[in-house]
Amino acid sequence: MTGRNEKLTVRIQIFENLRANSRAIWRKLSRIWADQAILQWAHGKPDSLLTTIAAKNGTCFPFASLLK
Repeated sequence: MTGRNEKLTVRIQIFENLRANSRAIWRKLSRIWADQAILQWAHGKPDSLLTTIAAKNGTCFPFASLLK
């Protein structure tokens, strides 16, 4: 019986460690996804502005006309 109890104790400890690690990983991923969403939102408008300027210039590089 003692061997079974020891195995059960080890399994419970492993399970608790895995659960704690899963929570920590989820918190990290949540922060990363939130940061990416903020960066995409903050940088979305300038990128679209550069695309608009490039379309008006008829060039691939938005500021090519400034280099001439």
